[in-house]
Amino acid sequence: MSFLRKRIAYNMTARGEILRAATMLLSYKASHGAFPEQLSAAIFPEPTDPFDRKPLKYRREGTGFIVYAVGRNHRLKGGKANSQIASSEAGLRYLQPTSSK
Repeated sequence: MSFLRKRIAYNMTARGEILRAATMLLSYKASHGAFPEQLSAAIFPEPTDPFDRKPLKYRREGTGFIVYAVGRNHRLKGGKANSQIASSEAGLRYLQPTSSK
């Protein structure tokens, strides 16, 4: 498999695992009232990042969370708090909607 095809395959795999993790995190919050401190509390075994073969990265951000893969450079520029995740990166930031009462 060529380098480019391998990178695309890893990115697609990472995005699928990120979506699966996000779904489980939202389900966890529905049951427990808050997002967990650790990803493993919501999904076990933790989804694997295809780029470094370690668990996906996760952290709570305010009332939401971010789940991401390290990517081919083994870092995510959009992984910093309040930064935007580029379309070429595999990550999902969930910002809890605020009520508009």
